[in-house]
Amino acid sequence: MKSQRILRTALVALTVVGCGKPTSAPLLQTVPQLQGIPEFAPLSMRQVPETVRDQLVLRLAPNPARVAPDREEYVNSPGAQAPEPGGRPSVIISVPLEATQAARRAADLRAQGLAPASTTNAANAGAGALESFQTDGYYNEAEQQIETALIRRGFDVRDRSRFEATLRDLRDRGDAGGQCFGSDFCRVAEAAGVDVARNQLRTQLENGDIEIGEYQRILEEVNRRAIESAPGQRRTEDEMIDIAEVIRAAQSGTETADYLLQISLVQVEPSYDRQFEIGAFRETRDFMGRHPGLQLGNGEGQLPAAVPARWFRAEFNAKLMSIRTGSIVWLGNHELQSQDAEPLTITIDIERRVANGEAVLNAIRDFNGRGDQLIRQAAQTRSQLEALYSVAQSPRQFENEEAMQAWENETRSRISALERQYTGLRQQLVEHAANRPPEFSEDFQYAYAVSTPRVDPNLTDFDVNDRQAQERLDAHRSALIRALTRSLIETIQVINN
Repeated sequence: MKSQRILRTALVALTVVGCGKPTSAPLLQTVPQLQGIPEFAPLSMRQVPETVRDQLVLRLAPNPARVAPDREEYVNSPGAQAPEPGGRPSVIISVPLEATQAARRAADLRAQGLAPASTTNAANAGAGALESFQTDGYYNEAEQQIETALIRRGFDVRDRSRFEATLRDLRDRGDAGGQCFGSDFCRVAEAAGVDVARNQLRTQLENGDIEIGEYQRILEEVNRRAIESAPGQRRTEDEMIDIAEVIRAAQSGTETADYLLQISLVQVEPSYDRQFEIGAFRETRDFMGRHPGLQLGNGEGQLPAAVPARWFRAEFNAKLMSIRTGSIVWLGNHELQSQDAEPLTITIDIERRVANGEAVLNAIRDFNGRGDQLIRQAAQTRSQLEALYSVAQSPRQFENEEAMQAWENETRSRISALERQYTGLRQQLVEHAANRPPEFSEDFQYAYAVSTPRVDPNLTDFDVNDRQAQERLDAHRSALIRALTRSLIETIQVINN
């Protein structure tokens, strides 16, 4: 600019006009060419993502491989034999003494108003060794599930109430003074005991002294007479507790059966609080991949690394006995846990919002605002320069030479300052346009609100007055018993040939 300018370095001449006032010659012979204001493109505002609500749902389905008993948990020796090809072996069920006694105690308490109608809730679900049998009457939930499993397996399940009636009748006859008369084996049974008579009878069969038909006839008589002569004080509310008596009733009465399924144990009880490591699930990893910045941990806004769930276990122990021989033909014991009975669902709600959205928008606003400000300042400075250039090109009259000299010095100084200012503003604008804020291109950062995990079925403690929660817990117990009994009964081998 200065190379294009011709500055006066001395006062050229004084022209006396009128009263002789001095007039300055033009300070600039030509107008300097100013560089243009650099272009500035403001940044477009970024679209801040909206708040997102989502759910992590984990479904833990029962594992069939875990539901089925291991080979070490049951044995067939050889199993149940069908009476004829295409036929079904008949069976009756005998429940434990503890179960029937517990049932009576529960019924007595309810009759006195000392216990709720349902003994199952979060506090006592599964409590007691044989809770599954603790209902009124002989036909209860656990026994019904066992009967269903036996029928599915191909058994002819006989109603044990009819056998109880037979045993009751035989005991009543014993109360009336039934005497042993007939074969020598019957008298031996009276004198030395039924087992001694049976052993002697079996020895004669093995030695060939009697035929099989005669053996069976005498054995039935021995068993029948032994029952008839049983003392009346053995009569109780539960006729089918003594296994030996049950077998005698099944052998001697009009209602017969091939096998007796003796239930030793069916129980459902709290096991422990299970911790589910949800980070091990593929669904969790996929869910976190959809939500940047979401982490596992125990802090606020994090998915819990482990979710606790109330856990129950159920155990079933039983054996199948041949009523004719007394041999154990099948023996089994199996245990399952809550997850083996029905699917377990874990649900976690999250709310995702942008944490740095306002900071990003403010950075862009500041960048654009600073650019606009530099453009306005550069334009204003350029306008001031152009106006001053115009003044410096025109002659000007002064009162005296000192005033003229002062004006020329001030004008040169102002032009020089404005030129430096204009050059600086141009440089600032170029540098500003080249240095975009990092917020313009960086990823949005998210903050999360994470709910307390919900577990279904909810087996945690709840208000005992919450009927719906109790019903749900009862349904879970039923599903657990059903899966347990069916899986173990399925291992009984039914021989049909």
